[in-house]
Amino acid sequence: MRAHILIAVLLLCRYNYYITHGIDTEHIAPLDRSWIARVLALLAPRLRQDRDELIVCLIDEMREDYLLSVKKAIIDFVLRDPRTDVAPLVGGYRHNKTEQI
Repeated sequence: MRAHILIAVLLLCRYNYYITHGIDTEHIAPLDRSWIARVLALLAPRLRQDRDELIVCLIDEMREDYLLSVKKAIIDFVLRDPRTDVAPLVGGYRHNKTEQI
């Protein structure tokens, strides 16, 4: 394995670690109940009937995605370069772009 590939993998692992373990969820505002209500309002009434367990799973998934997105946004903000105001460089890629640097 080339050294730059190994470094890129290590950077991505560290970035992922910061997102998943670096910020405690108690410091993040909870998902707003009105947002959940709006999402559920988009479901046809016939799809909501007798599917309480599925809707609970859907809401849990929304909460998990929300927390992960907020944590990612915080880490991205902390890691950004204030001189250039661009996204952090992780493994030769800007994490939010598909083009290689």
